[in-house]
Amino acid sequence: PANGDIVDLFDDSGLEAPNVRPLWILRRARLLSALTVGLPWRLHAVWKAARDLKTFDLVYVNTLVVIDFLLASLITRRPVIVHVREIPVGLAMRVFRRILILMSARVIVNSRATAKAFQLPEKQSQHVVYNGFPVPSAYEKPQPDSARPLKVVCVGRLNGWKGQEVLISACAGMCEQDR
Repeated sequence: PANGDIVDLFDDSGLEAPNVRPLWILRRARLLSALTVGLPWRLHAVWKAARDLKTFDLVYVNTLVVIDFLLASLITRRPVIVHVREIPVGLAMRVFRRILILMSARVIVNSRATAKAFQLPEKQSQHVVYNGFPVPSAYEKPQPDSARPLKVVCVGRLNGWKGQEVLISACAGMCEQDR
């Protein structure tokens, strides 16, 4: 992490500039080093996060993998809002799900598929907020070339939670409109 263009927005707004510092991001590729030689630094990151939790009225964690704030919330019992944008699998899913439940996190998920994958208890605060994107100022629907069928390619790993069924349904809906 480093200061970037977003800091200019703070300067122009009169708000206090953000405190930028390294966070403990849990990555499978670095898990072994994080829990061995990197452990002292990771514990220090959790301590700093715990200090922040006691300082601020609201803490919004913008991704599930910022583990220092999740663990600090468990330790301090301070509430945190966690925005979950990923669906881990296997052991990672079980661990993250358990942490969210134990810390009584208020959870925002980016889709119903993400909510379904985590299966958090009904009593736990959970809301679906879809990822935003800027709306074009003017949009003209392209006219299909009726001389040939529309060809679509979907590039990516096929997973039940990635939404390929939405693409298939949309294409099927377009075919029905042409009839």
